[in-house]
Amino acid sequence: MDAPVVGSGGLGLGGSTTTTTTTTGEYGGYDGTTSPATVFYCTLVMALTTGLGAVPFFFTDRLDKFSEGVAQSMAIGVMIAASYALIQESEGLNNAWLVVGLAAGMVFIDRSQKVLARHEDGMEFIGLKGADAKKILLFLGIMTLHAVGEGCGVGVSYAGPQGFPKGLLITMAIGIHNIPEGLATATILASKNVGKRDMVLWTVFTALPQTLLAVPAYMFVQVFHSLFPFFAGFAAGCMIWISFAEIIPDALENVSPSTMATTATTTTFAFKAMQYALNPLLLGTSQPLTSSSFVKAFLGALVLLAALVCLRKASERWLPWPRTIGKGRGGVLPKGWMSAKVAPSRGLFPAEVQREV
Repeated sequence: MDAPVVGSGGLGLGGSTTTTTTTTGEYGGYDGTTSPATVFYCTLVMALTTGLGAVPFFFTDRLDKFSEGVAQSMAIGVMIAASYALIQESEGLNNAWLVVGLAAGMVFIDRSQKVLARHEDGMEFIGLKGADAKKILLFLGIMTLHAVGEGCGVGVSYAGPQGFPKGLLITMAIGIHNIPEGLATATILASKNVGKRDMVLWTVFTALPQTLLAVPAYMFVQVFHSLFPFFAGFAAGCMIWISFAEIIPDALENVSPSTMATTATTTTFAFKAMQYALNPLLLGTSQPLTSSSFVKAFLGALVLLAALVCLRKASERWLPWPRTIGKGRGGVLPKGWMSAKVAPSRGLFPAEVQREV
């Protein structure tokens, strides 16, 4: 009996959803060709790369309101792109379980939010209290659940017909893919002024299920392979829900709807561009590791970095920063107004937009 296998590894990397078939013998489980310890150490390094997403916040102080809104908008873009990728990669495996997973994720996070809301008055978490603690706890929980499906997929890849070379390529791709997801997690934590040490630790924590589930998925591949559509749908349902229910309203308190939409859309584009750049790593993996594979993976990471730099440059050019305000009424800003009103850079983006009342 044939079992469907996702063409690009089933890891939510936004690749082709075309499915191929392979016999159950090819994915029959742990056969001793790659030790579980090797899978564990490779995927542990992969999970740790998530912490690199917090690095930008070591070069900035507390975020101002505008930077906070932009950071939240970037997180929205990453979560939308990741949700789409999870759904895309699960299509054709077991669409019924994918739909069940989506519905279950939505119901689970909605019920969890209501339970936490009843206890938020006395809630404390990593220095936060009340509603802020509830929102961060929900967000971290969802990002952690999202890593479950990726852990299953990575483990399954090591048990495939190409064995270790295929698994290592998948691990490298997911490791690069983890960096922008870590950035999304770190931006939400930074928006609530969480300390840098806690930011890194909790960012890495959200990726640990990748390592913890990769080994059992490798050893019991048939079971975990069949569960992947449900896990992927569940995580996607959770991420879509919290994006609309929690993160978008918070972002709109700090930036205009157009700024939020532009930032989120640009981030989604950058995230998907990086995923598509990584696809060559996941296709035609019967060949051994080559220098070109590493180059392609590196270029994928550069795509995201370049897009973020362009986003900042565009915001500096087109957003109505304080130096332009007052011209519509014929007013002239006094000399030195900018230095008095705009403090030295305290965030990743220019100072908060000043609006006329």
